[in-house]
Amino acid sequence: MKIEREEEKKEEVAPQLLMGLVPCLNPVFLQAAWKLIKDKVDALVTASVGEYTLMDIWRSIYFGQSHLYMAYVEEGKVKPEDAQAFIVDRLNSIPDKDFVGYMIVRIDNNGFHIWQAHIEEKFAGTNIMAMGIEFLKKQAKEVGAEILSFSSYRSGFERIASKIGFERTYTVYRAKL
Repeated sequence: MKIEREEEKKEEVAPQLLMGLVPCLNPVFLQAAWKLIKDKVDALVTASVGEYTLMDIWRSIYFGQSHLYMAYVEEGKVKPEDAQAFIVDRLNSIPDKDFVGYMIVRIDNNGFHIWQAHIEEKFAGTNIMAMGIEFLKKQAKEVGAEILSFSSYRSGFERIASKIGFERTYTVYRAKL
């Protein structure tokens, strides 16, 4: 057994959520991320009833009209300011390890619109969504965005939205022809 001085004792660290932007013009990182999320993106495309296609999303991310943020859980060893480097490293090595989810954020005239968001099932019922929204609000404010918005086909988000600072503005209904 090793004897430790009081000041050498390490504090227990809690897992943390790290989010980072996928470098869109680098095909290595974008392909690694896309391979991991494509089926999840496609499921939400199908639920949109023709509002957009998989190619619309890919093209928007690739050409920088939208941002792809990846989220990972990490054991507290990475400083928050190093999150972006962690995400890039993870995409370059083991993209699915500790994967939490993603957000695709469209850049609109006066703000950010969360085009898609996905959280892995094992993180359902946690505060991960609220943490991701807070991260995104900070990112949006840093670039001068005035609003952050999202739309959802899931009625349950009506209840959650007000808890994380959103208010309902309008509802869209769509019929597939």
